[in-house]
Amino acid sequence: RASTFVDVGAGMGRAVLLAREYPFKQIVGIELSPHLAEIARENLARGHGFDVACRDVRLICADARKRRMPRGELVVFLYNPFDAEALGAVLDRIAGRGDASGVWLLYHTPVHDDLVRARGYETFATLSGATAYRCS
Repeated sequence: RASTFVDVGAGMGRAVLLAREYPFKQIVGIELSPHLAEIARENLARGHGFDVACRDVRLICADARKRRMPRGELVVFLYNPFDAEALGAVLDRIAGRGDASGVWLLYHTPVHDDLVRARGYETFATLSGATAYRCS
């Protein structure tokens, strides 16, 4: 229960809903679009039928390039939400937390794999269409 799950580009909240089934310390969904953030809130409220292991869930309508990331160990989920410039800004936000705790990056459709590796992340595992990275 030491990690915080952060869904960057949360969209309609599917990853946030699924993450609730795991014992994270906290779950944070960050979505730029007010319309999608509202849909995510509605989906979360209607998300019955899921086992819930984490009850501290927050959906935030914000620009992830400017949003301060939580302290402590992070599991950051990206479903290829950005171009290279925006991804670089988000990775800078993660690195600039002033916290030496580890970061796991789960990147689905990692079209900017080179950018992630250049920031010091190492591949931990590859899955169908996704890569898990670790940066300590």
